[in-house]
Amino acid sequence: MKDSPEGQEHVGLTLKEAAAMLRVHENTLAKLLQDGRVRGVKIGREWRTSKQALEDFVDGQGPRPLADDEE
Repeated sequence: MKDSPEGQEHVGLTLKEAAAMLRVHENTLAKLLQDGRVRGVKIGREWRTSKQALEDFVDGQGPRPLADDEE
């Protein structure tokens, strides 16, 4: 698997995988994603997130953009 380009994250974790990492129910994580408390993207009917997004949430840093738009 290729690394993501500079400033972008790989959002390859499924809801099930990410919930298992956090040890929470999938519905709990889905609510956090919907509320924007954990950053992720919805592709069709399924959520995807990144390990970094989960780490930021756990560290209390909150959501930040998936891609760095700063110049």
